Amino acid sequence: MGDFALAQNEVSKAEWKEITRDIDYGEREIEEEEEEEEDQEEELRNDFDMSWWQAIMSFFSEPFMSALLIGLASLVLILLIIFIIIKAQKDSSLRKLKSRNLGFSLEDIEENFHETDLEKALRLALEAEDYKVAVRIYYLIIIKILSENAHIKWRKEKTNFDYVREMNLLQYRAYFSSITLSFERIWYGDSLIGEQEYNLLKPQFERFINKLKHGEQ
Repeated sequence: MGDFALAQNEVSKAEWKEITRDIDYGEREIEEEEEEEEDQEEELRNDFDMSWWQAIMSFFSEPFMSALLIGLASLVLILLIIFIIIKAQKDSSLRKLKSRNLGFSLEDIEENFHETDLEKALRLALEAEDYKVAVRIYYLIIIKILSENAHIKWRKEKTNFDYVREMNLLQYRAYFSSITLSFERIWYGDSLIGEQEYNLLKPQFERFINKLKHGEQ
């Protein structure tokens, strides 16, 4: 009888253990809650990552990029057109400049400066107190001397710095470059120059002309 009761007792414990095997009570409930929170956080992260990626892809979508490229190209084109118009207007106004009481067309002189009495044109410009034109004529005198002595090859379409690069008088190239920079600053500047500034530049031009004519060092 005692052995039977003991067996019943052991069976009851085994059954109870089997029944309660999957039950963790408070600890298991906490674990399940933590797992659920982790799943929710992971889902939120995935949703955020997807939304962020979709926003980026939408921002850089083909229509947007096309519109952006078209806008940039249009801006560049507009700026280029404005630059060309301003440069053309400036070049036109400078080349067609007929200063007051000069008695000559600067445009005609530039077209035919090899056959023009530039020293006379310089005197007329100074008499009219047009010092900007006087600087221009001084520079033409230098270009004329260099061309006539085969130190440069004059072409209408060349720039002043083309002449600096091709000048074969190497000992004078640095001086010619400095003269050219001074001329460019004055001639293509937006304002006129006065007698004081002209008198500061005149010795540079005269000195260089003497160097070219007489081979001075």
